[in-house]
Amino acid sequence: MCGIIGILSSDIARHDRAMMVSSMLETLKHRGPDGHSDWSNNILSLGHTRLAVIDVSLHGQQPMTSDCGRYTITFNGEIYNFEDLRRRLPEVKWRGTSDTEVLLAAISRWGLDETLTKVDGMFAFGLWDDFHKKLFLVRDCLGEKPLYFYEDMETVIFSSELRAIECVPGIKLSISRSAITQYLRHGNIPWPESIYNEVSKLQPGTYVSFSEGS
Repeated sequence: MCGIIGILSSDIARHDRAMMVSSMLETLKHRGPDGHSDWSNNILSLGHTRLAVIDVSLHGQQPMTSDCGRYTITFNGEIYNFEDLRRRLPEVKWRGTSDTEVLLAAISRWGLDETLTKVDGMFAFGLWDDFHKKLFLVRDCLGEKPLYFYEDMETVIFSSELRAIECVPGIKLSISRSAITQYLRHGNIPWPESIYNEVSKLQPGTYVSFSEGS
């Protein structure tokens, strides 16, 4: 497993976002013992803690940007049919052998919606589209990989685990009575709820998108 995080906000300075991302990554080291890295632009910071499996070289490091420069991704999971998809993209000059690179190339070629109909796997990821200036949060149809997100009027924060969101300064989280009731009654907290009123779990088999200030 890997850890993924991100902060979308025009109100938080890039330097401050970098410090927040560093703290968030620290909480997810157990999910990715093989390294961690981050990526930023003027409004978005993405982070990744890596468990290297398919491509253990630096070519598999994330966050990863597509060859065309339009998409940047932080990905947790596995694309089972990535080798078949790779064969269907003969025009791509591959840098490495990772399924993440294949996923990015597929999205660049076919778009996100069509790519999601072609991929077979378990995954959760954050995808930045620099052309439309949108952040997409995506989860596989069975929900095998976790993905939580916090949203207020100016900021979106997402992570594989709640603890990474909890460590971000300046956000106020309150315990959800409804979530406690669900847990005591059913032994789990179903989507879209989490233990916090302000944090949601992304529904399996769906994605959400956010733009600056949305």
